[in-house]
Amino acid sequence: MKDKLVLTATETAEVLNIGLSSVYYLRDHNILPQLHDLPGVRFRAKDVYALAGEGSNAQEYTPFRFKELEAELKNKDARIQKLETILKGTTSRMLEALKEGGL
Repeated sequence: MKDKLVLTATETAEVLNIGLSSVYYLRDHNILPQLHDLPGVRFRAKDVYALAGEGSNAQEYTPFRFKELEAELKNKDARIQKLETILKGTTSRMLEALKEGGL
């Protein structure tokens, strides 16, 4: 199967050593993107092998790692927004204090 560019759901399950329902779970949760322009349920072999942790660039990209990075980015965006709100409030209070002090 290593020489194939595209894998079926059954072949994907074999490579990942999981059941078909788990393959569909990975697809439905955008962890393993499906190729929609082909008949049936098909996946890029490189995505499947990357998810399995095989290949030279397995550490560089996996759909699972992508999801992790998305979640991390969302958390950091929320923290940045909170810090911006705190900074704006602090700046506003400092300006008010300077105005009251006649500066």
